[in-house]
Amino acid sequence: MDPDPSAHQFRTVVLPHLGDALALARWLTGNTHDAEDVVQEACLRAFVGINGYSGGNARALWSLVMPGQQARRVSRVRKRRPAPSPTYRMT
Repeated sequence: MDPDPSAHQFRTVVLPHLGDALALARWLTGNTHDAEDVVQEACLRAFVGINGYSGGNARALWSLVMPGQQARRVSRVRKRRPAPSPTYRMT
């Protein structure tokens, strides 16, 4: 028996779908670096909320919904950030 039922549920519900989640995040963000950030944040959110999971279609929940929501959050934050101003060095 697993001493932490949340960890066991996370391993059985979320982890098998990491590849699908990363593929979706890569498609949504357009690059691997941002996709990995999206999936990492989605994993954290999934782990925190796993106790509220009552079964059902884990694949749809994990591999589509959570990374998609996180990708939209990242996109909104990036749009609000001002572009960095160029810096010039005189040599």
